[in-house]
Amino acid sequence: MMTSNKTLLIVDDDEEIASLTASFLRDRGYTVLTANSAEDAEQVLKANTVDLMVLDIMLPGESGLSLCQKVRQTSKLPIIIISAITGDTERIVGLELGADDYLEKPFNPRELQARIFAIFRRTEEPGASAARPKARRYEFGGWVLDEATRHLKAPDGVLVHLSSSEFDALLTLVKSPQKPVSRDTLGRVLRGTGVNSHDRSIDILISRLRKKLAQTDPAKDFISTVRHQGYLFSYPVQQV
Repeated sequence: MMTSNKTLLIVDDDEEIASLTASFLRDRGYTVLTANSAEDAEQVLKANTVDLMVLDIMLPGESGLSLCQKVRQTSKLPIIIISAITGDTERIVGLELGADDYLEKPFNPRELQARIFAIFRRTEEPGASAARPKARRYEFGGWVLDEATRHLKAPDGVLVHLSSSEFDALLTLVKSPQKPVSRDTLGRVLRGTGVNSHDRSIDILISRLRKKLAQTDPAKDFISTVRHQGYLFSYPVQQV
């Protein structure tokens, strides 16, 4: 597994859970830092290079959702939200704020490890492996999606910030333009597992992408919903 030189930050006010989770992940080769509040987490992020943050929603003082939003405004840092709150509301809000994934407490640490690994596998630098296909750039309607730099450039030349999951979902769609891509396929790309019929995380992710692509031209609808089949990138795409 790609654990070499990867640093994780676990933000949880339950010190026992944070300690046990950190110990489990350290045994798997990660460097793990911990924080018990949003304020502490911000200080850790300023002083260290962190590759992924595991963030609890319920924190003393500033909430985990607030911290997620703050981090996402300036960083592509992958964020996995964890919470003891059941139901869809917190999950939806967290994903809308830019989290890459969500786990309900109590969770199996092996599942958390699998989610972390899936994110790192997706975001590994193209070309790190000799067997990896050449990274490409994809152009559509004046937009440019660069697989190597993981950047999305708008027609006016401005870089549009995408989270790790947003980038990988868009890349998956543009690689199969005008062909439906199922929610299950997107789930496997993003998490390594499929999604059930009640999981709205993929739909929320697509909604976020639609809003960002509509910023420069609201009249264009690049991503269409295909009933019972998933999502379709409806605009012609050119590889360069």
